[in-house]
Amino acid sequence: MGSIFAGLKVTKTLAEHVTPMDNAEGLAANATTAFLLLFASELGLPVSVTYVIGSSVIGLGVRRAIKDVSWRTVKRMILSWVVTVPASGFIV
Repeated sequence: MGSIFAGLKVTKTLAEHVTPMDNAEGLAANATTAFLLLFASELGLPVSVTYVIGSSVIGLGVRRAIKDVSWRTVKRMILSWVVTVPASGFIV
């Protein structure tokens, strides 16, 4: 459901507003995400693709230069994550 309603906005935020990145860095963030998702799946751990890719992009920015990370955007992302989990419990 979330991808249907907000997928493009999430993609734009990750690609353009968290930290500047070139194509190779974007590929590295996606490869990290793929590895972590495969690892978690192998262990049977429930994970959110959105949380993992968001964390990968943030990690990329911190590795590159901590000052390049838009901490205001990261703060909004984390707040939305904190709100989403309990809110989804009410939907089910």
